[in-house]
Amino acid sequence: MKKHYKIVSIPRFTVFVITCTLILTLTVIFAVNFFRANAESEPVYKNVTVQQGDSLWTIAKEQYGGGADIRQAVYEIRHANDLTSSSLREGQIIRIPESV
Repeated sequence: MKKHYKIVSIPRFTVFVITCTLILTLTVIFAVNFFRANAESEPVYKNVTVQQGDSLWTIAKEQYGGGADIRQAVYEIRHANDLTSSSLREGQIIRIPESV
């Protein structure tokens, strides 16, 4: 036997439909923005060739200026290049994250 539903209150049904539509719309907007934010969060790097006398500290100061936390910048450079020590060789090319 089929159940038949009857709309008892048109205003109440209208509020229900609008609420469901709003929730669905907000969910879709949230999902799209979430995936877009994750796609845009890929780090951007530039390559720097190590010169004679360069250290991670001097490269970080040169690339990020005095406004950045140089310790954090050195950490990010080491992490981006999988460096286990602070030793650099002249002519070595290292990746520098655009932002710290």
